Amino acid sequence: MFIKYEKKKDKDGNLKTWIVVVEGYKDVHNVARHRRVKNYGYLEKQKNKEEYIEMIKKEIPLFEQSLSNKVTVEYDTTDKNHSVHNIPYNFGFVFLEKIYDSLGLNELFNDHQKKLSKPISYDLSSIFKYYTLLRILSPNSKRATLKCKECFMSSSFDFDLNNTYSSLDYIALLNEDIQQTISSKMDNLIKKDTSKIYYDATNYFTEIDFNDTDSNYRHKGVSKEHRLSPIVGFGLFLDSNGLPLKFSVYNGYEAESTKFIPQIEILKSKYGLNKVIVVADKGMNSIKNQDILLDSGNGYMFSQIIQGPKGSKYASKIIDPNIVWNGKTGTYGELVYKEYKYIEDYDVITYEEDKENPGKQKKVVTSKERNVLIYWNKSDDDRAKKKREEDINASGKSLENNAYSIKKDICVLFKML
Repeated sequence: MFIKYEKKKDKDGNLKTWIVVVEGYKDVHNVARHRRVKNYGYLEKQKNKEEYIEMIKKEIPLFEQSLSNKVTVEYDTTDKNHSVHNIPYNFGFVFLEKIYDSLGLNELFNDHQKKLSKPISYDLSSIFKYYTLLRILSPNSKRATLKCKECFMSSSFDFDLNNTYSSLDYIALLNEDIQQTISSKMDNLIKKDTSKIYYDATNYFTEIDFNDTDSNYRHKGVSKEHRLSPIVGFGLFLDSNGLPLKFSVYNGYEAESTKFIPQIEILKSKYGLNKVIVVADKGMNSIKNQDILLDSGNGYMFSQIIQGPKGSKYASKIIDPNIVWNGKTGTYGELVYKEYKYIEDYDVITYEEDKENPGKQKKVVTSKERNVLIYWNKSDDDRAKKKREEDINASGKSLENNAYSIKKDICVLFKML
């Protein structure tokens, strides 16, 4: 292995030196080739270039050692190779199975199944393992996933589709236990880096026409795919290395902005965190969330659009000629970034019992302050311009095809047909 220096342009079009560790090898035709082992980014971004190169040189022996390790897998192919069924068998799953078995989930499900008041005929551990492995190898519906059950080399999974659906209620009861078990095992293998915690939420649509019962999660709500079907919400926390810390499932009609703050307090307690700075998009940006985070000793950095009533005051700042911007220039002297910071006063409205009028509430307005950062980035600006040009071109083609000349009543007729 060796360090390779490549000349390439960054996102601003500036020519820089890209650092990568590559390995030499010969392919099946005995032709010498190179493959990348790890990318280290642009050399010009490093404060001390010599120390950075020395650090990379020290890592190369570790790469060589890890690549020299061999894994031997033994399996018996006698029966399946001479079978009358001429189908391919999967044996690559044994690597994932080894990782799965090290997480202690088999023991968790076996202990839980022994404590059930009413015995069940199928193996919970086997079902959960099978669908976990297939979710990684070939994500699909439960019915379609079950069709691959007989295609695993030297392994058997003895359950049917009815067993799968019946097991879901038992598995749901172990939601927190599963997360705790995996987290405990991972803590022994890899130290989690909680200096930064990332959170995002999404939702899954379900192919049912009406809302589920109140005790279940499938209800109609704001879908990211703009679907009208009932959805289920899902939130996930990751550490600085992208390793999962905790996830939560919530009802489809609940707003994602209300679900992550209670989970933050659980994470703080579990990992002994004193303060969490939440960095999130505008979906989490609400006065209530800001106040809860600050009152609990945390902080936040939320994005805000500049359109509409909430963003108009920031839009007026952008065009204010009296503002002094702090800017950065690129290699060729062009402006690539500028920012403006200031402290903003805002009001928080709460309601409390009116002592003078029992049974009624009165409005209480509290004035607070927060830091505001308004910035412009050339790369973001270029991306937005490109997107606008694409939309304009698409609209122009629609006009050429007379797409907007079709009357609404004809469109309704087509939908009815």
